[in-house]
Amino acid sequence: MNLDRLSQPDSKALDALIDAKFDLAAVPEEHRVRAARIKGLLGLLDAYPAASMMAQARQDDGLCHRTMSFVRRHRRREQERSQEALPALSLVSSSDSQDLNDPTALRFPSFRLNVRDVIGLAASVVLLIGIFGPTMANARSHAIRQSCRGNMSGVALGLDAYASDYRDSLPIAHQIVDGNDWYHSLANSANLFLIARSGYTSLETLACPGNACAITDDAYADENHNWPDLATSSFSFQNLLGSASRPLWRLAAAVPLLSDRNPFEVALWQDAPPCAVNSNAPCHGPDGQNILMSDGCVMWMTNPVINGDNIWLPQGMPVPQCGTVKLQGNELPTYAGDVMLIQ
Repeated sequence: MNLDRLSQPDSKALDALIDAKFDLAAVPEEHRVRAARIKGLLGLLDAYPAASMMAQARQDDGLCHRTMSFVRRHRRREQERSQEALPALSLVSSSDSQDLNDPTALRFPSFRLNVRDVIGLAASVVLLIGIFGPTMANARSHAIRQSCRGNMSGVALGLDAYASDYRDSLPIAHQIVDGNDWYHSLANSANLFLIARSGYTSLETLACPGNACAITDDAYADENHNWPDLATSSFSFQNLLGSASRPLWRLAAAVPLLSDRNPFEVALWQDAPPCAVNSNAPCHGPDGQNILMSDGCVMWMTNPVINGDNIWLPQGMPVPQCGTVKLQGNELPTYAGDVMLIQ
């Protein structure tokens, strides 16, 4: 019984009845009338057929199960109807009061994004970039490297055709220049340019895909004798200047004849600090360089030293204790078999 609904006199009469153990004769006179009414109301509980109703409930237990089954089926059907209606309703704004069956009415999706959704989307994008960014960069670098290798193979075909016409010789446009200044005169690059000017290969073949400044239009070769500057030239060729004996094409012992850019020469024309003595070509990052051998084979090298000979520097060039070197632009191979690839 909820005592909050009783008046104060009734509450006191109920307390007195309980204290008297439901004996009206023991209830004080001032509360006896109200206590008698309360006892009469409580007596109705004694007449309530609880036992018979429990027995009936046990007999009707199957009815209860059937009723609950019906309720569950009804809820399941309502959920299925809601899911079927969700795609159609999501395409219509909640503020749209037009008839859904009107074929002339235009419907547009209604999207709502909160700050949490935006942050989650941004985090997902950053995560995807972190995962796939390096992979895509590596794939692009590998593709450039392979394309450069293919171009060097094309240069080998041009050198082979030239050597067939000139007794196995390599192309010579300039043999000796004043003071052996190959850097300012670009004399050695003119030797390699000769096979494009003579039609043995194309300027596109003589270009590395990693060099954005490379000239690929063959019309330029028809009107010129050399690249305009070192930035437009992609490959370093064996230094053929000076009086030393020059290597021949397809020797019995293969030696490097062509490679990606000499990093020491790049540092020279970019006025950059000296390079470490074992630096790789810059076209493919610090990974290495493609090299064309005198037997026509193209290989990938992660170190510029072959049999103790640095392909970028003349043999015996002094190296300071700091381990860095800077070319002057007039160095020559020390002897006939000394490999020195320059532009």
